[in-house]
Amino acid sequence: KNHTDDVITQSYVLKRCGAAYLFAASITKDTDPKMSQNFAKAYGRVMMLAGQALMLKLGWTEQEAAKSIETDLKNMLKYYQKDGSDSFSRTGKYMENNYIGEDLGFCKGVAEASN
Repeated sequence: KNHTDDVITQSYVLKRCGAAYLFAASITKDTDPKMSQNFAKAYGRVMMLAGQALMLKLGWTEQEAAKSIETDLKNMLKYYQKDGSDSFSRTGKYMENNYIGEDLGFCKGVAEASN
């Protein structure tokens, strides 16, 4: 079954993309400020879309949507930080040849499709 029309699936994907973009922005801010800024903009865009989906499709208040986003974002970010650090200690790279890089590639398509 195709779940792309399901608001829970949509908001999960957007939140996960937001966490991936926030992680990428944080680890590139010193080495590539322009790229970091692009990741930060993409983060803002997908988080706004996640909030809109929760409010418009589920009838949540702004506060309910914000709390859901904040909780899920913090939880997802923990995994990116741990796994990115583990990857860096093994390979010298945070986001290459692992699911973090794959997520960012997938999220680029999500962000482009939402424009």
